[in-house]
Amino acid sequence: MLFIYDHLRGWYKGADTTSLLIYLEDRFAQEVANMSGDVVGYFRKIYNMIVAANAFMKTLFHCALWLTDLERNALIKSGRIATGLFKECANFAYHEGLCRWKLQPKYHLYGEVIFELELDKANERDSISPLAWSTQMDEDFVGHIATASRHVSIRTLHEKTLGRFKISLAQHWGMTSQAQQSS
Repeated sequence: MLFIYDHLRGWYKGADTTSLLIYLEDRFAQEVANMSGDVVGYFRKIYNMIVAANAFMKTLFHCALWLTDLERNALIKSGRIATGLFKECANFAYHEGLCRWKLQPKYHLYGEVIFELELDKANERDSISPLAWSTQMDEDFVGHIATASRHVSIRTLHEKTLGRFKISLAQHWGMTSQAQQSS
């Protein structure tokens, strides 16, 4: 039987970003500790930018739908540090003729998220998690539907796919309610 909501299949782009940041933070900590010379300051800024971006992502992915004031303040602080250091590092690399980065953060989106959080704070409004507006769940949902339709005849594609989805959804709801009753 096909389990559309199998927790082992929950890949999304945010998982790649957080995994990469965890790796980079550890790797840069090791490398910066062994560096000397003129480049140490530049790489230390890159490391601090990664640490701040990692703190931002960790906070973001561990929040509930509504942010606490503490979570919102942490996101604003780490986001501002990360974007400020990114700008400093990019300017330094440009002026020194250095290769910049293969992986570019979504700098504009980062700024928009931070701005919205700061606006909520300034107007004493509650802040909803920025993940509520992301498309990662929608992309994952489409992947689940595509999986359900892989081994279906073209003549019965729509009917069979919806039928498989309904069965998987009912199984998921049954497992969820059983887990809630046992706890």
